[in-house]
Amino acid sequence: MKIEKIEKRLKCDVGGCKNLANYTVRHERGNLRNQLNICEECMKKMYALFASQIVPEGVHSKFSKKKQNSRGEL
Repeated sequence: MKIEKIEKRLKCDVGGCKNLANYTVRHERGNLRNQLNICEECMKKMYALFASQIVPEGVHSKFSKKKQNSRGEL
């Protein structure tokens, strides 16, 4: 997948949005090419939704006093 800034005047593909698209999200698989044209406002809203669902795990420090077992668990 790739996100690219577009210069063409295309409508945002999100339902109910009447803005012009600023970005395109492309997914290529073999001979098929899919793309989603999205405006900056919808992209920010989607980012907030994704961030609320996917939270990255914390990084384990090498200098931590807690020891990990053979499976990497604390």
